[in-house]
Amino acid sequence: ARIWPLPLPSAHAENPASMPNSAKNNTRREPKEETPGRSILILDDEEALRSLLRTFLERDGYDVVETDDGAEAMAMILAGRDFDLALVDLVMPKMTGSEFMHRLQELPVLRRPTVIVVTGKITSPEQDGYADCDFLTIMRKPFHHKELAREVKQAIEMRERAG
Repeated sequence: ARIWPLPLPSAHAENPASMPNSAKNNTRREPKEETPGRSILILDDEEALRSLLRTFLERDGYDVVETDDGAEAMAMILAGRDFDLALVDLVMPKMTGSEFMHRLQELPVLRRPTVIVVTGKITSPEQDGYADCDFLTIMRKPFHHKELAREVKQAIEMRERAG
């Protein structure tokens, strides 16, 4: 998987005035008004990618939960945790993304998050066994954070319009 460069906190984090100008724009921003309470689940076995996605999404104002375990993600949903969106990797060791999406299909529609498949595979939904599942789109790794932001925003807006 491709990892995008992301500035990490430095010794200047406590005192932004001491930061070089190029670093001042990389401090954590307050959540944006247009995404209040929007919750996103990241389901991927690559810890570095989950962390990076979480950082990007939190900077855009989303509440983010991440896990590498489809069974854990399903347990959260069954316990009543609501997610507006789930970014789901297909290849994971315990429960594949396809298996997770099939389990989601068993739930009432209003309990299911919108799903965006996030994968490095170049196969089709039919080949991977999730063509019969509800998902919005497939994002092929690697992708740019601007593409992620656009797809997430569109998914959230579609969900809001649907009610």
